[in-house]
Amino acid sequence: LKQYYCLPFWGFLLTCVSALTDSEKILELERRVATLETTLNGLEPLFVARYGLIRNCLKSSVAHGEADCGGTLEPGAKCSVICNPGYIATPGKQDTKCKDDGFWTEDLQCEIPLVLVSGGTVDQENNGDSGVEVLSFYPSSGCEGAISDMPLA
Repeated sequence: LKQYYCLPFWGFLLTCVSALTDSEKILELERRVATLETTLNGLEPLFVARYGLIRNCLKSSVAHGEADCGGTLEPGAKCSVICNPGYIATPGKQDTKCKDDGFWTEDLQCEIPLVLVSGGTVDQENNGDSGVEVLSFYPSSGCEGAISDMPLA
């Protein structure tokens, strides 16, 4: 194992290694990546302290829709979901707020709507129907389960 020091890179003195076996190279690379991760993790508090930087949120990506956010996405910013035609906002997942750590309180989400149809009259004598059906407006599977009829009492 031959170690020597390479030229400084952004103020860091890197250790370079040559004449290693493949497993030694992998171990050395893993060690170097761990060192680099530790260094990068330490930069954020340094930037906050020196430059007053704050951690903003990234704009959420939403399957079958998009995030509607105001200007900057700093802590406290709010976003709502706008779903594509044929989709609705998932209850509880339609609004989110940027937290101090740069992450959102909720993942915005759109889903395919389902309609529950139950009961009604079926003829001129006002005879009732106690059937219950679930309708999906999207060709899908999984909503074919039988639902018990409602009591006619």
